[in-house]
Amino acid sequence: MRQLPIRVRLAAWYFAVLGVTFAAFALLAYFEMGNSIRKGMDEELHDRLRGFQQLLLNEGPLEPSRDLARALAEHTGGNDLLQMTDQAGAWVYRSPSAASLSSFLPRMGRIQDPAAIVTVQPQGKPLRILTTTVALPGRAYRVQVGERIGPYESITTRFGQIMLISIPVLLGFALAGGLLLSGRALTSVDRITRAAQAITVRNLASRLEVPQTGDELQRLCETLNAMLARLEEAFKRITQFTADASHELRTPLTLMRTLAEVPLRFPTSENEYRAALAGIVRELGRTSALVEDLLYIARGDSGAAVLIYARLDLTEVIRSAAAQGELMAKERNQTLQVEIGSGAMWIDGNRDALQRLFLILLDNATKYTPDAGVVTLRSTSHARIACVEVADTGIGIDPIDITHLFERFYRADKARSRDRGGVGLGLAIGQWIATAHGGKIEVASTPGEGSIFSVRLPLVG
Repeated sequence: MRQLPIRVRLAAWYFAVLGVTFAAFALLAYFEMGNSIRKGMDEELHDRLRGFQQLLLNEGPLEPSRDLARALAEHTGGNDLLQMTDQAGAWVYRSPSAASLSSFLPRMGRIQDPAAIVTVQPQGKPLRILTTTVALPGRAYRVQVGERIGPYESITTRFGQIMLISIPVLLGFALAGGLLLSGRALTSVDRITRAAQAITVRNLASRLEVPQTGDELQRLCETLNAMLARLEEAFKRITQFTADASHELRTPLTLMRTLAEVPLRFPTSENEYRAALAGIVRELGRTSALVEDLLYIARGDSGAAVLIYARLDLTEVIRSAAAQGELMAKERNQTLQVEIGSGAMWIDGNRDALQRLFLILLDNATKYTPDAGVVTLRSTSHARIACVEVADTGIGIDPIDITHLFERFYRADKARSRDRGGVGLGLAIGQWIATAHGGKIEVASTPGEGSIFSVRLPLVG
């Protein structure tokens, strides 16, 4: 089922919340008004009772008589609902209103009965009745006074009618206003959506216009622009990576095809066949290494290359890498100096990946160091950080090239041959391994004097 647009849902929620609020307010106001009116009526009844009590005090100790009845009638105007009995229960006074409703009024009771205020509805017309005892010096009376509720109830009824009419009208205006305001508020979101939809792989450099409002829309645009910048950078890297990989693979494939086609086209001796096959095998080895590096990087980028970590002595890994590094140095008529401390340096890491990292640095150093040069492998530790350095006395690296040194397929010396220069993936792989172990690689180099690659890894235990 398709959901309603956001503007409609926002307006609906606004309508619902406002409706519940208005309904709760109306009910609370209605009942509070009724309670307030009843409280006011009760206070009015007590005031009238105090007036009758004062009248009785002024009349003095008289027996029930026409004079007392006349005084009470004059005090009430003859219209109030009032009736009184003496201690024996004999009537002292009954107003015409009380006499006409005698069958509906609560029983007066004896003098000892407590005071009470009740509501009765004689002939469908509610009354508020106060029944109590008035004690005077040497005498006591049972008094009952009442007030018609009808005029007061009409006020609450009118208030309820006003609420029933006004609340739906107000909610209608609120719903219309909510739709209008939510539509205007989401206009900017629609504009951002259209602008984002217009950005494709052909114009990833485009950015959304950022409104300087300091609100959620500004943060949304800034976040989307930052995401577009990351996507553009990633797309550029993928495009460059694809182009470089295609170029690097095309070269050995072309060479192998040439090596295979020449013996097939022209008469060739057995030695020439063998030389061609040897060349093909050599290029296959380089291509296999390149494909392996490409797969390693691709798995790292996708998160598929999950390294299994274990507690290991980094010193042993360095010694193992140094043993293979000596073979590299001898092959190129160089000297490898190993300066490794005797103490253990414990880390959580992957032995194969770390050994590959150090071999990459050693291979890179020997490639760019001339014959009879010196490559140094040393390790130190300080403040729970292990530092492994590979220094050489080679050609050095230009400061401009250092900023790009760890980019894939980047080679500082473009003139190097494929045999000695590599394809520019080793340092990129080395940096990924160091980062995966919570470390980093730093480079210091002086053109013509040599370079120092430093790997810093966190120690444990």
